[in-house]
Amino acid sequence: MEPLTMSGGYSGLQSRIQSHNEKALYVHCHAHCLNLVLVESAKIKSALFESLHTFLARSPKRHAAFVKLQQTMYPGQRVCELKRLSDTRWAGREDALRSLKKVPFCSGKASSEHG
Repeated sequence: MEPLTMSGGYSGLQSRIQSHNEKALYVHCHAHCLNLVLVESAKIKSALFESLHTFLARSPKRHAAFVKLQQTMYPGQRVCELKRLSDTRWAGREDALRSLKKVPFCSGKASSEHG
């Protein structure tokens, strides 16, 4: 059931139970609240990542600058490519986010190594 269906003041499960017992208390599940917060924060992070991927992927010039920047900052190291987020597979989304962590100046490694 949706949260509103559960807690609805007029026709939700809460009101139906209270119509049978007025002393019944409705306690919203905190795990559900936490899940909603985590899902929403993941959407924000995903949207930011998707914007970055789109910004680089839609312009060969920007993509080349991204590659050149990595080669200049980290000569001899493998160039990291950002992967597109999967719309259907959470494992694919994890792989894409891990690819961002591999880019040194995106993960904060650049500031400590090249201060």
